[in-house]
Amino acid sequence: VIDKKLLTINNVSLNSGYFLTINNVKVGNIVSSYEYFSSSTLYGASITGQLSDALNPSIKLSNATINILDTNNKIRGSTTTNSNGNYTINIPIGKHIFQIIMNGYIGIKELIDTTESTTYNFSMTQSISTGDIRLVLTWGANPADLDSHIQTSSDHIYYGNTNAGNITLDVDDTNGNGPETMTISNASTGTSYAYYVYNYSSPTLVNCGAVATIYDSDGNKVVVNINDASGTTTSNKYWHICNFNSSKNIEIINQIQSSAPSVPSSGNYQTISSVSSSQESSFYQATLASYILSQKQLAVLLETEYLKHSSVNISDDTNWTNTKFLLKSDTTSGSTTFVDSSDD
Repeated sequence: VIDKKLLTINNVSLNSGYFLTINNVKVGNIVSSYEYFSSSTLYGASITGQLSDALNPSIKLSNATINILDTNNKIRGSTTTNSNGNYTINIPIGKHIFQIIMNGYIGIKELIDTTESTTYNFSMTQSISTGDIRLVLTWGANPADLDSHIQTSSDHIYYGNTNAGNITLDVDDTNGNGPETMTISNASTGTSYAYYVYNYSSPTLVNCGAVATIYDSDGNKVVVNINDASGTTTSNKYWHICNFNSSKNIEIINQIQSSAPSVPSSGNYQTISSVSSSQESSFYQATLASYILSQKQLAVLLETEYLKHSSVNISDDTNWTNTKFLLKSDTTSGSTTFVDSSDD
């Protein structure tokens, strides 16, 4: 439905592909389930990345679904990865609930906070054997070489000793980004475990963006981000992520320190499922970015899009100059409406 008193440009239409067309020029992709155009000029952030298999990083995951959710789990944006596991999605600047779904893999749901276009790469793990724990470390291009370690009372598992006490270092990455993947088997009989990272290279660990994700066999996951860690001495080389007890319950430490952690004798342990639930609940308490534009924003941005594709200078068109409207998408019927608003 077009309100003629607000929009008087000729030949305005919505076709079956949800493209808004003005004077036969396509200016934006309107998806019926959420309110935004495809171009990053409308919201200022283009998120790109690649999905890979955590146990075999050379395998790139195609046809995975990427969703942006609101606090009611409504899909605000969606795309799929291509044959190389790459994706791009345009979103407003701000916080978003970012979801990845892939058949045969444990799903990912994280809260991301974007201030500009950026890259989010993810390594997904396939379903885990009953009672096992999988630990996946990812980071950016720098530092180039972060090494995963697990220390128990009897064994030290790392790149120099990749299999001991039913604990394995499955993937060792030495050139940035990760993943580095470890598995604690259900058969492991250790009484306590310290999981940490050593920075084998440079620059500093502080605010390097490394993320450790800990999965149990029920699909629960705990995420520990080094940017939230205590300890800001840039010369410190160790990141103590968490401890486990004999029941494979977890205590998050998240501390950058000068030496390797010792094997814990006690701690404040919780089940992975309870920590996972608490973390996910916090996503829905966050103030998320808005997908609704004011009349003034949309008029300016739509004009920008139009001028990209047309030689007509519609800024000189008096019918366009004073156009004010707000785009709303009726997700119940799938129709799209332009309506009046008092927002200047």
